[in-house]
Order: sequence, then C-alpha cells, then structure tokens
Amino acid sequence: MCEVAAVFDVTGKPRTIADILPEDPEAAQTATPAPVTSGKWLHASVTDDAAAVIAAGFAEADRRDPDHARTWIALVDGNTHQIDRIHAEAKTRKITLPVVVDFIHVIEYLWKATWCFHPEGDPNAERWVRAQARQVLAGRAGIVAAAIRRKATYHGLDDSAAQFGSGGEGVIEALEVAGPGCW
Repeated sequence: MCEVAAVFDVTGKPRTIADILPEDPEAAQTATPAPVTSGKWLHASVTDDAAAVIAAGFAEADRRDPDHARTWIALVDGNTHQIDRIHAEAKTRKITLPVVVDFIHVIEYLWKATWCFHPEGDPNAERWVRAQARQVLAGRAGIVAAAIRRKATYHGLDDSAAQFGSGGEGVIEALEVAGPGCW
C-alpha cells in the first residue's frame, strides 16, 4: 500500500452544509466553492511505512513554520494507525492539531454501513446515507457513530460487522475520530 503525506497552504473559507452537500442540483450552482490550496509539497512511498511518511510530512511543516505560529490540521482517511502516528509526531513536537477525517471517506464508510441495514437497490439507502452525512457535517459525528452502533446491535450484527471496514478502518472509528466541530 502507498503511504502519502502532503503539506500545503490554504486560507480557510466558511462553508455551510448546503455548500458541501446540497439538497438538490440547483442549490449546487450557488454553493460557496472550496478553498484553493497553494505551495503543495507531496511525499508518497510504497516502501516507507506510515510512521516514516508522516514524520516526513511533519518535518516539512516544521521547515515552513518552525515557530508553530500557524494553524496545523491533519487530514486523514480514517486509518487509526495513521491517526496514532500523527498524534505521536504532534506530541514529539509539542503541538496540538485537530485530526479531520476527509468527507469522501466518511461517505464511503456510510455507504458500507447502509448495506448492512438496507437490501441492495433500496432507495432508502441513499436517503439514509445523505441524512447521516448531513448530520456529520453538522458536527454530530459522534451521535451518528453511536446511532449506527445501536442500529447494528438491534439488527444482531456483532461488533466486527458494525465496523464496516477492513483493517479496523471502520465507519464508527472514523466518525468517533471526526467528532464534533471537525467539519
């Protein structure tokens, strides 16, 4: 598997839930566009492990901001090992940074979850994913994770089935990491 780290500059741009996940196609036309990045640095490796690649990313961020005066944010796909490595690197450098699970992966995890609760082709599956995704964007990721866990228990799914991912990279873990306010 390839490990990737990127460092870039971006000026935050407030966006609403409707900007990110519009109710209908017409609303998408008036959505606030995503912020534009600049100064991108990328390191990818199929031989280095996550720890080495993440350390390289932190080293680049340190080079750009040695006094840690700027806001740092870690964006991940929900892989708990990567998150653990990010926390370890941040602790070593005595910095605090939010870890944000990227929304594309959150949607992927929600689709995996919906097929545990809905038969294939059920139109309610898409509505369920959209409703959960909007709740995550509203800062209620922990509530969504708890509701999925309860629904899995209700349906008699064991904890491993309730994770909906491979290698421990499950929707519940990802949503619990996302937590409130990370969107």
